[in-house]
Amino acid sequence: MDEFHDFIQKAQSLLEVPQLIDKDYDHNTDELSDPNLYSESTLSEQYQYIDNVNIGNSTVFVYIQETYGKYLVLGLIPSREYPKYKEAIFSLNLVELNSVDSKIRVLGNKCLSVSLVYNNNDYRYRGLSTNVYIMLAKLGYVIVSDEIHYKGAKSLWKKLAYLTGMVKVRVFDNDNDTFIIGNDRNEQYNGSNIEDERIWSSDSSNANILLVLSLK
Repeated sequence: MDEFHDFIQKAQSLLEVPQLIDKDYDHNTDELSDPNLYSESTLSEQYQYIDNVNIGNSTVFVYIQETYGKYLVLGLIPSREYPKYKEAIFSLNLVELNSVDSKIRVLGNKCLSVSLVYNNNDYRYRGLSTNVYIMLAKLGYVIVSDEIHYKGAKSLWKKLAYLTGMVKVRVFDNDNDTFIIGNDRNEQYNGSNIEDERIWSSDSSNANILLVLSLK
């Protein structure tokens, strides 16, 4: 009877503290409190690996996760403090567009709208965002800009537009359901073939103008 009682107590202990069952889940509490740290098991179970890109002396590993039409793209480097973990130095949140104009939809498999971008200060202005956007286009996604064009977004989209041999950028007028640049498949935005004022503004006056990135 005592042995059985002892067994029940141990079993109950494991149920209350499930991380003791498997060493992979025996995390340090400091690691659990850092939202930028991802274990290899979490990445392999919940994310799809895309590719990596070299930024200076760092190799950034890029992963993507899709949950009910919402996409999270992570750029990670090995953590110096916790060797079993990777640290996110870049994240991109996107939302699948279900009611997008058919002229945009035919450009790829799924149309994703940019909702939030985070880039660690130490890795800004080094081409990381540009490389991630190109990776997504090569996977067949169509990336559509946010309606609010921030200063950083202007720099990014102009850089993408210069890469005319790798990807295509079009300018779409959402109010009139037409491409200002890009109706012809061979025509694309190159960063200078339309006045900046028609796309970029300090307020919401150009919210109807969308930038569209695709591979074809």
